[in-house]
Amino acid sequence: QPKEVDEDEAHKIVPLPLEEEFTCEVRLDRSPGGKGLLRRRQSREALHDEVREADLCFIKYVKDIFERYDGADPRWHNRLHFRQFRASLTHVNIYVSDEHAKEILCMFLRDSGKTTCIDMSQESLRFSEYTSLLLNIEDYVLKPGGST
Repeated sequence: QPKEVDEDEAHKIVPLPLEEEFTCEVRLDRSPGGKGLLRRRQSREALHDEVREADLCFIKYVKDIFERYDGADPRWHNRLHFRQFRASLTHVNIYVSDEHAKEILCMFLRDSGKTTCIDMSQESLRFSEYTSLLLNIEDYVLKPGGST
């Protein structure tokens, strides 16, 4: 027989993984047939901000990729230089040259309202920029004949 607890106690009993803390809340099912079990549902904050768990899965995946390449060169701490950016694209099955990686990176930054150096190799992406770029990568990568 499941132990009945109030909703305030539910959060203490069922700790949520970090990626679920914002999107989920734990509630006691008091419905007929609910058997008083603890259940997860979308949190009020997630509903209000229209954040889905699927969105957080993408962000977590992108964070893992970013962290893998961030710090590969100490001069670019917390940023991806074009070489790290290029290497990271392979995780989303995009393969480009160094020159094309620089062009993609700089086009995105300019489209985001930033200025870029004439020497495109001096530019880099912060995590938020990297995430936004990956959400829109199809706009920057041409696929003639089905290839990148």
